Amino acid sequence: MPYARLDDVQLPSDQIGLALSEGAWDAHVAIAFRSVDDHELKFLHFFKNKSVRCDSRRQLVGRRWIGCIAGLSPLACKPLVGIVRVIAKNQPPIKLGINLKATPGSFTEGVYAPPPGSDGLTCTSFVAEIFRDAGYKLVDLASWPANFDNLQWGDQVHKALCKQGAPADQLDAVLANNTGLRLHPFEVGAVGEMPSNQWPVDYARASHAAAQLTALWHTIAPEILSIPKVIRKLLRLH
Repeated sequence: MPYARLDDVQLPSDQIGLALSEGAWDAHVAIAFRSVDDHELKFLHFFKNKSVRCDSRRQLVGRRWIGCIAGLSPLACKPLVGIVRVIAKNQPPIKLGINLKATPGSFTEGVYAPPPGSDGLTCTSFVAEIFRDAGYKLVDLASWPANFDNLQWGDQVHKALCKQGAPADQLDAVLANNTGLRLHPFEVGAVGEMPSNQWPVDYARASHAAAQLTALWHTIAPEILSIPKVIRKLLRLH
């Protein structure tokens, strides 16, 4: 199902969805799923440093959300749904980190264990690694380039952690790992909508799809990027 306003997306209990909204840095991405007992729509996301959240629709921060159903059949979704529910139950205290190359293998059957060299996850790598744990590699990270905008984003992450009083070892790791690499919420959001037989997607295609999704986002929710400063201060998502 293509992206639409989140409240218009009808997610079956045996499938997984993706949700996008505004964030402290450009955007924020979450995984949508149904709870086991009452099939309530829930959203699993890496909210901020050491804070994984599982929210109901009314608990989501932000005014305008869009969503889609991931490009997987109900049968193919089965292991992913199980992993998402395990992580939603445990909500591990994951650090905010930006070493994208060290993120692969962060989860094993829903249990978080940072690989060697990993300084943590972002909201986007959190989603990508959950898909990977279920056997679905969304993107080909080897094709991702570094750029100046991402260096600036890394500096912003470091400054935000400083203001939050993060420990020195975490600050040092984020500073050392700021090499200009970033997996953007729009990129994972766009790739996740594609049929799974097209995964993993390289940077060129993911970037193009993300640009198209951005344009659609402005059409579906034209005020989505006009997030007030007061909300930006509350959101340190990725």
